[in-house]
Amino acid sequence: MEWIFRLGPVQPSSTSSLQCNLWRRTILTKDNTTKREEVKAEKIDLLNWTAHIFSQTVASEDSWDNSLGRDFLSQKQVAAVGTFLPNELIDLVYSGRRYTTLIGANMIADISGFTTLCETYAKFGTEGAFRLTAMLNSYIGAMVDLIYTFNGDLLKFAGDAFIAVWHCRLNEFLSHKVHEAISCAMHIQYSLGRYLTDVGVMLKVKIAISAGNFVFSLAGDEVNSSYIIYGYPVLEAKKAEGMAESGDTIVAPSAWNFVSPRDYSFEMIAEGYVKLKRILYDPRVMTRKVFDFDARQLVEINIKNETLRNLTRKTDLVSDEMSFEENIRPNLFGPAIRSISEDLRPFVIAPVMQQIDAKSSFEYLTEMRQVTIMFLKMKPNTTQESSVIKLTDMVHCTISKIVKSKLGLINKVCMFDKDIMYLVIFGMKGFKEKDEALRCLRCAYQIHSVLKDEELIKTLSTGVTIGTTYCGVVGHPFRKEYTVIGGAVNRAARLMCAFDNVISCDHSVVLNSKLPLAYFNRLPPKFLKGIGQVTNIYQYEEKGLNAAKIPPILGRTDILAKYRDILMGTSKYKGIIVMGDPRVGKTRVLNEFVEIAEALNWKSIWVSVHTTLRYGVSLLHKIFSNILGRTVKQRMATLIRLYRNDPCYQYLYILNDIFDVNFAFPYKFSTPTEITPLFLFQRTLRLLEDKTVIIIDDAHGLDVESWSVFLDIIQHPKYIVVLSLPSAWQNKQNTIQKALSSPKVITFHLEPLNVASVPALVCQMLNVEAVPRKLVKVLVKLSRGNPGWVQTFLLSYIEAGFIVIKMAELNTLSVSVYIIPDKTLLRPYGYRVGDDLAQKSSTNLSLPVESIDIDAIVPVCKIQKPLDENALPATFDDVIMSMFDRQSSFEQLMLKCASVLGTTFFRSDLIHVMGGPPEAHVTAAIRRLFQLHVLGCATEAEKAQEQRFQDQLTSSDRSRGPKEFNLEEIKCNCKISPDDLHGYPNYALCKNPAFKFSVISTTINATIPMNQKIEFHSRALQSIKLRSQKCEFCRSNETEQPEEAVAGSSASVKELAPGDEIRDTVDSTQSSEELRSEDSRQPGDLLRELAQFRKKAAFAEGGMDTDKDSVKMEKSTLGTVMEFFRKAFLRKKFKQGANYLDIKFPREMKCSCFKELSETYDQLVHHARMAELLVVELKYLIAFAIHSISYGKYEKALQLLKDAENTREQCLAIMTQDLQSAQDRAKIEKKKKSISTQYMKYTKKQILAYLGMTYLNLGNTSIASAHLSLLAKHAYVSVFFWLQIILMNWPEVPAAYRKKLRREMILKTDVHMSLSLAHLYKFDSGKSLTMAMKAATFARATDDIRHRCSAFANAMDMNIMKGKFDESRNLEMKSVKSALKIYTGSSVASVVVMGELYSSVFKSRYCSGHLLECIEVGEIALKIAQATSALDAEIFICQKLVKAVLLTRNFEKLQEILHPRMYMKEVVNSPAHVMKMKLYHRWILDAFLESSVALENPIRIFSIMKKGVIRHHLNIEYPWTREAGLTMWLWYLRKGEFNRASNWQIPEYLDIDCRQENISVLLRIIQCQLLWLEFKIRTNPVFSPRMESCSANLSYMFKIMKNKVKKYLPLQLPRYYHLRAYYTILTYDKFNSKVSTLPGFRFLSIGHRYAEKHGNLLEQAWISHSRRLWYKPEKVDDPDFWVNHMDDDAIGVEDIDNYNWSDIMFSLKVPDRVAEEIGRLKSFVSLPDSVSANLSKEDEDY
Repeated sequence: MEWIFRLGPVQPSSTSSLQCNLWRRTILTKDNTTKREEVKAEKIDLLNWTAHIFSQTVASEDSWDNSLGRDFLSQKQVAAVGTFLPNELIDLVYSGRRYTTLIGANMIADISGFTTLCETYAKFGTEGAFRLTAMLNSYIGAMVDLIYTFNGDLLKFAGDAFIAVWHCRLNEFLSHKVHEAISCAMHIQYSLGRYLTDVGVMLKVKIAISAGNFVFSLAGDEVNSSYIIYGYPVLEAKKAEGMAESGDTIVAPSAWNFVSPRDYSFEMIAEGYVKLKRILYDPRVMTRKVFDFDARQLVEINIKNETLRNLTRKTDLVSDEMSFEENIRPNLFGPAIRSISEDLRPFVIAPVMQQIDAKSSFEYLTEMRQVTIMFLKMKPNTTQESSVIKLTDMVHCTISKIVKSKLGLINKVCMFDKDIMYLVIFGMKGFKEKDEALRCLRCAYQIHSVLKDEELIKTLSTGVTIGTTYCGVVGHPFRKEYTVIGGAVNRAARLMCAFDNVISCDHSVVLNSKLPLAYFNRLPPKFLKGIGQVTNIYQYEEKGLNAAKIPPILGRTDILAKYRDILMGTSKYKGIIVMGDPRVGKTRVLNEFVEIAEALNWKSIWVSVHTTLRYGVSLLHKIFSNILGRTVKQRMATLIRLYRNDPCYQYLYILNDIFDVNFAFPYKFSTPTEITPLFLFQRTLRLLEDKTVIIIDDAHGLDVESWSVFLDIIQHPKYIVVLSLPSAWQNKQNTIQKALSSPKVITFHLEPLNVASVPALVCQMLNVEAVPRKLVKVLVKLSRGNPGWVQTFLLSYIEAGFIVIKMAELNTLSVSVYIIPDKTLLRPYGYRVGDDLAQKSSTNLSLPVESIDIDAIVPVCKIQKPLDENALPATFDDVIMSMFDRQSSFEQLMLKCASVLGTTFFRSDLIHVMGGPPEAHVTAAIRRLFQLHVLGCATEAEKAQEQRFQDQLTSSDRSRGPKEFNLEEIKCNCKISPDDLHGYPNYALCKNPAFKFSVISTTINATIPMNQKIEFHSRALQSIKLRSQKCEFCRSNETEQPEEAVAGSSASVKELAPGDEIRDTVDSTQSSEELRSEDSRQPGDLLRELAQFRKKAAFAEGGMDTDKDSVKMEKSTLGTVMEFFRKAFLRKKFKQGANYLDIKFPREMKCSCFKELSETYDQLVHHARMAELLVVELKYLIAFAIHSISYGKYEKALQLLKDAENTREQCLAIMTQDLQSAQDRAKIEKKKKSISTQYMKYTKKQILAYLGMTYLNLGNTSIASAHLSLLAKHAYVSVFFWLQIILMNWPEVPAAYRKKLRREMILKTDVHMSLSLAHLYKFDSGKSLTMAMKAATFARATDDIRHRCSAFANAMDMNIMKGKFDESRNLEMKSVKSALKIYTGSSVASVVVMGELYSSVFKSRYCSGHLLECIEVGEIALKIAQATSALDAEIFICQKLVKAVLLTRNFEKLQEILHPRMYMKEVVNSPAHVMKMKLYHRWILDAFLESSVALENPIRIFSIMKKGVIRHHLNIEYPWTREAGLTMWLWYLRKGEFNRASNWQIPEYLDIDCRQENISVLLRIIQCQLLWLEFKIRTNPVFSPRMESCSANLSYMFKIMKNKVKKYLPLQLPRYYHLRAYYTILTYDKFNSKVSTLPGFRFLSIGHRYAEKHGNLLEQAWISHSRRLWYKPEKVDDPDFWVNHMDDDAIGVEDIDNYNWSDIMFSLKVPDRVAEEIGRLKSFVSLPDSVSANLSKEDEDY
C-alpha cells in the first residue's frame, strides 16, 4: 500500500466547527408544522360540510330576520329609500295613480370611453372594479349634483348613460325649463366634458335635449315594480344623441322651438337639430346679462380627490355630514314621502331594502361577488304610447314572477328608446343558491316561451354570462342606485345585442349549468364591441331537444324499474320520495322520471322549491296554476271549461288566490259554508282528465300546508307526486311525518355510484369513448362516487387545462392506460358516434379536437398536464355564498373582518377590526358560526392534527384515512374561566378562532371591495402591533423567574426576548433628528446635544425618577462632570465569589417564538401592504427578515429583503414624484409626508447589511462581501464611538435616542460578524480576526444577549483558528461576565446563545490543552445543547468531551456521558436516533482503542459498527464515515489482520491540509501507516520502493505537522511526539546507518513532558508503556495484552483499578533487527529511569 500526502495551502478552520454553524439547528429553528396531507382531509370535510349546509331548511331562532323594521321606518330610513328613487316617482305614488302625463324638457347623456375604461380597469383585477366604481361615483355624482342644482330630476342612470327630466308645472314656462336643461348641459360639458382618468382614458360626454309631452308610468305589481318614461320627446332625444359626437350638445327641434335662437351660439345640422356652442343670454332675466364661459370655469371639481373621499367614508343610509342646507332634494325629508314609505318598497331592490330595514350601512352591500347575469331586450313593434305602456306593464309582471320563482332579482329596467331592457341578476346577496346558471337558463327559456306569442313584441333577445362583478351602491349621496359593474355585465349586454330571438350564452355558462351538451348549439363567431372576436358562443334551447341524444342514467336501474311499475298501475304507490346527499344525482333521476312519464303518455310538471321562498309556497298555487295554464287568461279559460256544466261555476272567484286568477266577485254574494277553497281544489282535481306526474325538487322547502295537499293528491289515481329530499333533512312535524310514513309513499335512497360506473359517467359528461385510468382514480378519490362532485371536479380540470379531448384510433389505446366503457352505457341503443361528429364544433367543451376521418377515430379524453388533487373547484363558492347570505349583517361583517385577518386569528384582533362592538354581540355571533361549522377553535384543530400525526406514527396501519368530519361535535381547547361564560357554551368565548376551511375565508375575502379592505387592514395592523412579542412558553418562564434571577441583572440593561430587538426597528416614524445619519455628526455636536438632553431629562422616557420625595441638588460644574462619568462608566460589578459557570435554565425548555412571530410578521406585512402603507410595510419586511435570519431561515430572509428593496424603491419614487403631474395630488402628498429621508438612509443600511448576511449564509461570499464592505468603511472604533457609549449609558439621555444608538450598535455588530465570516471563507484569517474583534467591541455596547454571546463566540473562534490561545483565554471570562450581566434565563433563545458562548470557551480550553478546566465548561455546554436540541453542537461537544475525560482518566464521567440514553431518548428510527446510536458505538470503540478500557464488549460493538459503515463513502466529503472507516482500519491493523485492513484503508487524497479539525484524523492515519510499515519491515528483509515512498511521505508529514500541531492544536503534541518517536525507531536502520544515541528517546521524552503539562494521563501511560517496550522489553510481561483482551475478557471500568494503566496499553512493536540494534546501543548508552523532565527551549523547538 502506498499513501501519498499532497499538502495544499494551509487553510483556516473549517466552518463546520464554528459556533454559529454548530448552534444553527436548535429547538428554536425546528419546524413544528409537519407537512401532511391536510388539504385532502380538508377537501373531504368540505364535502360533508356542503351536505350539511344544503340540508338546512331554516336558520336558527336567533338568526337575522329580513323583516326587521318593516312596521315603522324612521325619517332617516325613509330618506334612504327616497335616494334610490326620482322625485317624479315619489310624487306619482303619493298621488295614488299608476301613470301620469307631464310636459317638460328631457336630457339624455351618454359617456363615451366607458367601454375602454371598463376594459382598462378590468386589468387591475378586483381592485379595478372598486376604482371604476369610485371614478363613476365621482364623475356621475358630480353630474347628478348639477342636474338637481338646475332643478332637474334624474330618472335613471345605468353604467354610461342617464336620463333626466325638467317637469314644467303650473305657472312655469316650458322655455325656462328647456333653458335650465341647456344650462345644465353646458355646465356639464365645460366642467366634465373632457376628463382624463388616472388610467389614461379620456371620458367625454354627448348630450341630447328635447321637450314635449311625456308619459311617466309604473310597471309591475305590489312585489316588484319599476317605472318608465315614454313619448315622442324620448325618441327624439335618442335620435339626437345618435347624431352627436363626443363633447357635443344637440338640441332637438321640439326643444329648440321653445327658446330664442339669439340667446345662444349654435350651429344648425340636419332635420332641424341644433348643435349648441355657448349660452349668450339668460332668457329668464329682463336685463340681458352676457355669460362669458371663457372667462371662468363653472364647476370646479377634483374627481379623484374630493368625491372619492365621499365614497370611501362610512355613511349610514343618508350622509350625516350633509346638512339640510346642502340638501339638493328637500322632498326626501318631507311628510309626503313618509306616508307612502311602504308603497315605495317594491321599487327598491331587495338587498338594499333589507339593509334599510335592518338599519345597517350600505357598505355591507359593497362586495365582489360571482353572479350570473341575464340581459334581456324586448323590442315592441309599435310606438303607440298606450300600447307600449300596457305591454311594458304586462312584460314586467310576467318577467318578475318568473325571475322570482328562479331566485333572481331584476336590477334595472331601461327604456331609453324603443327597446325595453331588463338586467336580471342571479346570486345576489340573500339569494345565493346552487345551480345558478341552470336556473338562469331555464328562467330565460320560460320567459321566451311565455312572451314569444305576444303580438306587440317584435324581437326578444337574451344574453347570459357568469363572472365576478362589483356589487354596491353608486351615485350621489342624495341620488344613488344599486348596481353591478364588471366584464360579465358588458359581455351579457353584447351577446344580447348580437343575436336576436335567441338565448345566447358563453362557454362559462355551459360549464356551470352542468347540462348535457345536447341542450346547446354553437352560434357563429361574432365580433363584440369592447371584447373582440368571440367564438365560444352557444344557444340554449329546450324545445327541440332530442331525448335520444341524452346518455342513459347509470346505476339507477332498480329505481327506474319500480317507477315504471307505478306509472303502469302495477304498484300501489302514488307518492315517491327520492332521498340522497347533495350532488348525488337526485335531479338527474327526476329528469329521467320526466322522460319515462312522457314515453308512457303521462303529463309531467316540474317545480323547484328553494329555501328562500319557503314562506307562502304551497302546491295550491305553485303547481296547479301551471297545470291550468302559464298565463292568467289561460288558467281562467281552463277553469271555465272545466266548470261550465258544474253547479259550482258561480263560485270560481274563491279560486282567485289559489290558482292566481282574477274572477270577478258578484255584486251580492253569499258563499255556502261547505264551498271552501279546499273543497273546490279537490273538485278541480277530479275534473281534470290528464294523467299527471308532479315532480317537486328541493321539497324540504315546502310549508306544512303543502304537505297536507300532498296527502290529498296521492289519493287520486290520476296523479303521482315525486318529491326530492336531502338525506340529512329531518322535520318532526306531525303532518310531514304522516306524509312520509303513508302506505302509498315509497322512498328511494340514492347511494353514490360504484367505482365501475364512474368511467362511463365521465365519458358521458365529456362525450368521449375512452378516459384515462389515472383520471378516474383521482375523481373517485376526490368525489367518493358522488356524481355531482365527479362533474364538479371534472369541469374544474377542464377549465384549468389539465385534460383535453383529442381524436384517436380506438384500437391503438392501451387498456392499461385507458378505460373504454361499453357503448351501451354512453348513449341509447341505435345512436351512432357519427351522428354527432358532423356537429362536433357545437357540442364540445371548447377543447381542441383534431379533425380526422370519423370512421377511423373516436373522441378520447387525455391528460394534458399532471392533475392537481389539491385544487378546490370554484363550485364551492355557491355553497359558501349561500351560507354567507343567510347570516345577519353583524355576522357577515364578522366573517368579512375574519377573512381579512386570515384563516386563523385572535378574538381580540377580530373585535378591533370590527370597530369594537359589544362583547355580547360578538359572543352570540361566534356561537352561531361555530354551530354552522364555519368557525372552529384553532388550538383544538392543532391538537387534533398533532394527534392524528402521532397516531400515524404509532399505528401499524399507515394507510388509514383521515378522521371523518363530525358535524355534531364542537370543541374549544381555550382556557376560559367559568365566571366569564354567562350561560354561553365554552366555544362562544374562543380566544383563537379559525375558519374550518380555508376556501371559506378566501371566498368571503373576495367579496370585500378595496375601500373596505384598506380600512379593515389598517385596523388589523394596529391590533396586531399590540400583541406580545413572546410565545406562551417564554411569557410563562418570565413570570416564573425567581427573584434572585431578576435581582442579578443590571438595572440599566435587560435581556431581550425573541422579537424585542425587532420592536425597536418598527417603531412609529421617527423624526429626522432621531434618524440623522451618524456619519454627518461630529463629537462637538454630540456634546452640544448633551446640554439639551439634560434640560429634557425630566420629560424624557426612561429618565430619572421625578417623584416629589426626590431631592435634586444644584451641583457645581465639577460635580456634574463627576456624576456624568459615574453614570456612564461606573457600572455594577460582579461579586468576586460568583460562579460564572452556573447558568439558570427556564422552567420549560419550549419555545414557539419562531412560529408565532413569523405568523405575526407575515400578517403585519400583509396588512400594511393591503392598507397601502409603504413605510410601515418596509419596516415590517426588514423586521421579518431579521427575525428569519435569527432563526436560520435564510431563503425566506432573502425573499423578504428583496421585497423590502422593491418597497423602498417605491418610497423613493413617491418622494421624487412631481405633484403637478400626479393624478391624485392629495394622496401622493400624504404619502410623501409619511416618508422620512433619514429613515430611507437607515433602511438602506439595514437592507445592505442583512442582504450581505443572508448571501453569506447561502454560500455566495462575493456578493455578501460587496454588500457588507459598503457599510464597514466608516464603522470603526474612534472617539465618536466612545461618545456614543457615554450617551448610551447615561440615564438622562432621552430613551428614544439611546434606542437609536443601540440599533446602530446592533447593526454594526451584525455587519462585522458577517464580514469576519466572509473573510474566513475567502481564506483571509487575518482580516477575519480583525472584524471579529471589532464585532465583539460593538456587541459589548448593546444590551442584546444574542449579539453579545454570538460576537464573543465568533471572536474566540477566530483566535482559536489563528492559534492565539492567549487572546482567546483573555476573552473567556470577559465574555462570560458580560453575557451574565444581562442573562436571566427567562427564554430558550438566551439559553441557546449562552450555549454557543460556553461551547466556544470549551473549545478554546480543549484545543489549548487545559483539559481539567475544559471539562466543567464542556459539561455545561453539553447540557445546554441537549436541552435545546442542538444536535450538531451536541455531537461536537460530546466528541471532544469524551476525549477530554478519557485523557484525564475520569472513567466515571465517561460512563455518564457515553450512556445508551444519549440516543434512546430520541424518537426511534428518527435521523437523530440513528446518528447518535452510530456515534455511541464508534466512541465506545474509540475509547477502547485509546485507553484499552471497554465500556461494552468491543467485539460486539465492532460488529454493530461495521454494519453501519458504507465503504464507498470513505472519502473526505463524508467526514463521519471517514472517521468510522479509520476506526475500522486501525482495529484490523492492531489485531494483525492486515489483509482485512487493506479493505478499509482510506483512499488516496489529492489535497490534504493541516486544518485544526484534521490534525487528530491525520495523526490516526499516521498511526495506521506506521503499523502497516512495521508489518512490512518485520516481514521483508529490505526496504522496498513502496516502503520507501511511504517512509518519505511520513517524514514529510511529520516535518509539516510539527508547527501546525504546536500552533493550532497543542493538545495533540504528546501524540505527535509519541508517533514521531515510533517512526524514528522503525526507520532507524533503513539505510544501515549507525548512531550512538537511542533512536526516538528524545521525542518520547518531549511528548511525555507535554502530556504532564496538559494533564494528559492517557498519553503519559502509553508513552511509559512504549518506553519500557522499546528500551526495556524485559519489564513488559505481556506485549500482546491488548490483543488478547479484546473480547469478553476486556478490561472494564470497574476493573481498571486492578491494573497498572500503562501495562494494558496497546504495544507499538518494533522489528527484531531494530530491537537488536537498540540492545546493542544500550550497552554503551545510559537510559534514564524516567522520561519526565522540564521542557527546555531546545526541546520545544526540536
